[in-house]
Amino acid sequence: MVKEIERNIFFEQSKKIASKNAKEKEQDKQTEKRIFAAVKAFEHDRSAELKKSLKTTRLLLGGASLLCVVLGVAIACLAPLKRVEPFLLRVDNSSGYVDVVKPFTTDTVAYDEIISRFFLSRFVSNREAYDWFTIQNMSDNVELMASNAVFSEYNNMITGDFSPLKKLKKANRILVRVKSVTFLDENTAQVRFVKAITDNDGKPTTGYVPTSWIATIKFIYNGKKIKTELQRQINPFGLEVLSYQVDPEVSKNVAN
Repeated sequence: MVKEIERNIFFEQSKKIASKNAKEKEQDKQTEKRIFAAVKAFEHDRSAELKKSLKTTRLLLGGASLLCVVLGVAIACLAPLKRVEPFLLRVDNSSGYVDVVKPFTTDTVAYDEIISRFFLSRFVSNREAYDWFTIQNMSDNVELMASNAVFSEYNNMITGDFSPLKKLKKANRILVRVKSVTFLDENTAQVRFVKAITDNDGKPTTGYVPTSWIATIKFIYNGKKIKTELQRQINPFGLEVLSYQVDPEVSKNVAN
């Protein structure tokens, strides 16, 4: 029954098409052309829009990729600045004094501190130690590394009534052991050291106990102070101590 109805509909439509005149058929063709043109234009617009969207997506992806590269390089450059540097807190058993022991590095600043530590320790050792046979050499070293005022104070001590030259003479020596050098600022340091009086064989002298001290030193480097090659061998960078103050360190057991 359904098929019979469909055939009748198709038959009626066919009759209508066949009965159209030339003008109506031409109108139908024009209508079909307009429909096809509209469909084609729609497809073209869709294609252009898709291409534009793809181009925009590529630009965004390219920009995001470039940004990721830049961020990666920036993070890689900043990584060394955020590294964790270990340090050690050293506690003196006798006085309870705490200082920071930094690891050795190849930085310029680290080398500057190492150089200053070496020459400040050398200055204190010459300034505070005593040996009958080398006292002149010690005095020359102190003079070469000190300002006129600082050396004058030392010279008055070493030639005064309480000088080890008169008290210890040839029988004993004063040995100095530097324990640490701490920088308060770029040109100020504190040097902690122990002084011990021994005989010429290095054995502790009866009646004398080791004592602990802290020297506070203000210094600069003055290359003009060095005049001869011999002076340069002793003080190559021209260390000049401008101020020198030494105080006893409170200690329970200075033998540590």
